[in-house]
Amino acid sequence: MKKVLMIASMASMLDNFNRNNIELLLSMGYSVTLAANFDSEEDSSPKRHIEQFEKDMTEKGCHIVQIDFSRQLFSIKKQEHSYKQIKKLVEQKYDLVHCHSPICAALTRLAFRNERKSGTRVIYTAHGFHFFMGAPLKNWLLYFPAEWIGSHWTDELLVINKEDYRLAKSHMKSTHTVYIPGVGIDTNKYHKCIVDRSAKCRELGIPENKFILLSVGELQARKNQRIVIE
Repeated sequence: MKKVLMIASMASMLDNFNRNNIELLLSMGYSVTLAANFDSEEDSSPKRHIEQFEKDMTEKGCHIVQIDFSRQLFSIKKQEHSYKQIKKLVEQKYDLVHCHSPICAALTRLAFRNERKSGTRVIYTAHGFHFFMGAPLKNWLLYFPAEWIGSHWTDELLVINKEDYRLAKSHMKSTHTVYIPGVGIDTNKYHKCIVDRSAKCRELGIPENKFILLSVGELQARKNQRIVIE
């Protein structure tokens, strides 16, 4: 049986973005290991959601591994500790390693760099590079070199927006770079949507004469929803 390791800094990344991937791998007969921090106060998802996710995945036959990842970039001891935990997973001889999150991906690709010579394929999904047009200089100084180095140990680099794709194709050294549309929706699907405004306003308790704005996003300070309200 072929073995897959799917790894991310926080368990919510696996829960929110990879359930379909996990289901697909299981249906194809792969042995799936999920590694992340399942017990972190830094995770944006409520603890009960993470516990339910862990329970669901265990019942489906996934192996759960706790890695004490931290989002605190300069917590050297914490990063060193999580790297040692990842190195122990190298012994499992996975056929495929799929990593997410910048810190996790950097440590994982470093740990598995030599395993690629034995046939292990390493995939990294970049959910938006931290360096982009208009990003602070510190982002370029910190994250660009780390991503460039890590790309040397990457078989498949998956990006979700066209700016990242152009940058990756021109600067990163991964074996393959793939653009998968991951931002936005096809608005043509909703052009012919007909809504009874009066009925919808009554349902939501909003006066019909009010200007209505819908903003969809995670209610976290780092998502800066406050600027929309202001």
